[in-house]
Amino acid sequence: MTEQSQPGPVRYVLHPGYVVSANDGDNHYVGYGALIRLYGLNHCENQCVFSHDRSYLDQPGDVHLYPRYDGDYSLPSANFLGREVKP
Repeated sequence: MTEQSQPGPVRYVLHPGYVVSANDGDNHYVGYGALIRLYGLNHCENQCVFSHDRSYLDQPGDVHLYPRYDGDYSLPSANFLGREVKP
Protein backbone atom coordinates (compact mmCIF):
# COMPACT_ATOMS: atom_id res chain seq x y z
CA MET A 1 0.00 0.00 0.00
CA THR A 2 1.36 3.42 -0.96
CA GLU A 3 1.06 6.36 1.35
CA GLN A 4 0.00 9.66 -0.20
CA SER A 5 1.85 12.62 1.18
CA GLN A 6 -0.11 15.75 1.90
CA PRO A 7 1.26 18.94 0.38
CA GLY A 8 2.83 21.30 2.85
CA PRO A 9 1.51 24.75 3.65
CA VAL A 10 1.35 27.27 0.85
CA ARG A 11 4.43 29.43 0.60
CA TYR A 12 4.01 32.82 -1.04
CA VAL A 13 7.03 34.26 -2.86
CA LEU A 14 6.77 38.04 -3.07
CA HIS A 15 8.27 39.81 -6.09
CA PRO A 16 8.24 43.60 -5.64
CA GLY A 17 8.64 45.80 -8.67
CA TYR A 18 7.28 48.47 -10.93
CA VAL A 19 3.89 48.32 -12.59
CA VAL A 20 2.06 50.73 -14.86
CA SER A 21 -1.32 51.42 -13.33
CA ALA A 22 -4.39 50.73 -15.45
CA ASN A 23 -6.15 53.54 -13.54
CA ASP A 24 -3.80 56.46 -14.09
CA GLY A 25 -1.15 55.13 -16.51
CA ASP A 26 1.62 56.07 -14.08
CA ASN A 27 4.56 53.86 -13.15
CA HIS A 28 4.36 52.76 -9.49
CA TYR A 29 6.79 50.78 -7.35
CA VAL A 30 5.06 48.13 -5.25
CA GLY A 31 7.30 46.94 -2.42
CA TYR A 32 7.10 43.95 -0.11
CA GLY A 33 4.89 45.66 2.46
CA ALA A 34 2.46 46.82 -0.19
CA LEU A 35 2.29 43.34 -1.75
CA ILE A 36 1.54 41.80 1.66
CA ARG A 37 -1.24 44.34 2.23
CA LEU A 38 -2.68 44.18 -1.30
CA TYR A 39 -2.87 40.37 -1.32
CA GLY A 40 -4.33 40.38 2.21
CA LEU A 41 -1.47 38.40 3.75
CA ASN A 42 -1.57 40.22 7.07
CA HIS A 43 -0.04 37.38 9.08
CA CYS A 44 2.34 35.78 6.62
CA GLU A 45 5.60 35.68 8.56
CA ASN A 46 5.76 31.88 8.21
CA GLN A 47 4.21 31.77 4.74
CA CYS A 48 5.95 34.60 2.90
CA VAL A 49 9.37 34.56 1.32
CA PHE A 50 11.07 37.53 -0.27
CA SER A 51 12.30 36.75 -3.78
CA HIS A 52 15.40 38.92 -3.43
CA ASP A 53 16.50 37.22 -0.20
CA ARG A 54 19.86 35.53 -0.80
CA SER A 55 18.68 32.43 1.07
CA TYR A 56 15.57 31.98 -1.12
CA LEU A 57 15.39 28.72 -3.04
CA ASP A 58 12.44 27.90 -5.28
CA GLN A 59 10.37 24.95 -4.06
CA PRO A 60 7.62 22.97 -5.80
CA GLY A 61 4.24 24.45 -4.96
CA ASP A 62 5.49 27.99 -4.33
CA VAL A 63 2.95 30.65 -5.25
CA HIS A 64 4.63 33.68 -6.84
CA LEU A 65 2.93 37.03 -6.26
CA TYR A 66 3.73 40.12 -8.35
CA PRO A 67 2.44 43.69 -8.71
CA ARG A 68 -0.64 43.57 -10.96
CA TYR A 69 -1.43 45.98 -13.78
CA ASP A 70 -5.16 45.29 -13.47
CA GLY A 71 -5.26 45.77 -9.67
CA ASP A 72 -6.66 42.25 -9.08
CA TYR A 73 -4.85 41.11 -5.97
CA SER A 74 -6.98 38.07 -5.20
CA LEU A 75 -5.04 34.96 -4.24
CA PRO A 76 -5.24 31.85 -6.40
CA SER A 77 -8.10 29.59 -5.33
CA ALA A 78 -7.50 26.46 -3.28
CA ASN A 79 -8.74 24.40 -6.23
CA PHE A 80 -6.05 25.92 -8.45
CA LEU A 81 -3.35 25.12 -5.94
CA GLY A 82 -4.69 21.68 -5.07
CA ARG A 83 -4.49 22.47 -1.37
CA GLU A 84 -6.02 24.60 1.33
CA VAL A 85 -5.08 28.28 1.22
CA LYS A 86 -5.21 30.31 4.41
CA PRO A 87 -4.11 33.92 3.87
